[in-house]
Amino acid sequence: MTRAWGQQTTNSPASVCPTENLLPKRRYETEKYHIYICRGDRINTLGYFVRIAKTDGHKITLPVTGNSGEIYRAEKAEITHIINPYEVTVNKRGRTIFRERVERAIAGDGNPLATGCPQGSKTFIEAETNDFFLYICGDSSPNSYVAVTRNDNEKVTAWLQNHGNQQPNQYVAVKGDLRYVLNSEVLTISSNGEVIYKERLLRVIAVAK
Repeated sequence: MTRAWGQQTTNSPASVCPTENLLPKRRYETEKYHIYICRGDRINTLGYFVRIAKTDGHKITLPVTGNSGEIYRAEKAEITHIINPYEVTVNKRGRTIFRERVERAIAGDGNPLATGCPQGSKTFIEAETNDFFLYICGDSSPNSYVAVTRNDNEKVTAWLQNHGNQQPNQYVAVKGDLRYVLNSEVLTISSNGEVIYKERLLRVIAVAK
């Protein structure tokens, strides 16, 4: 049986945090987990990271040890958990051992956290490289390119010069001296005609038709 977002087999959002008054201020859902950032207390002022497995309800609770904007970090011994509105990762001794896309990211007031495309617009393409989350956005047709850096979630938005029609599955956007070319395999960024970044895509999804 499919459960609605936010429902648990044995937990509710009000009971996942260490105490009842530490309500979640962030909620995330991935394919395998429900994840919460709970409010802090005098012991851990930055709050708590709570991860609950969808399959068996296994739960871990760790103090948040650092955050920058919407990036939260929780560390225990050699293991570091990092969550942001785009993905959750688990690192061991600096090496990523688990990575999963965030499907939903909700603030404590119930509103969606800002992610790729502007609210109200369609996401036509969603892709990733080692350094960026990438989106092709628009209304009735694609009209903008959005890139979000993985390390600090900084966002760049540029208008498309074509809408994937001149060459199949290719989008070209320009902002100032920078030219972004995204196709089904590679992201290329050039400055004044010189390629400054070229990286194969790790994943690409055609979201809207």
